[in-house]
Amino acid sequence: ASVQGSDCPGFIERLDAVAVGASCTIRPWQSADRFVPLGSDGESKRVTRRLRRPSRERLGPLWVMEVEDGRIAWVLGERISEPFKVTERTLNILKFRYDPPTEISEG
Repeated sequence: ASVQGSDCPGFIERLDAVAVGASCTIRPWQSADRFVPLGSDGESKRVTRRLRRPSRERLGPLWVMEVEDGRIAWVLGERISEPFKVTERTLNILKFRYDPPTEISEG
């Protein structure tokens, strides 16, 4: 059985609106990208695609959400960054949904 977007963190995420700020950009992953994964010890890690998902669920390039100051808030389809999580102090929440491609065309 495949994992549906609504069933798996990484596909529908809620982020703290103040932490995200006024704008963000969705862009392809770059080899130097680093972020602080949710639930980690606060140490910055390289952005990578987890290989625990079946290959059919890892289509296309890896995308990241970058905020104005250059930090990565979310690796789409994977996980958010710790500084952007919703906490008891969160005043406003941004909800994002990522629909991964179902096929990739070679162009």
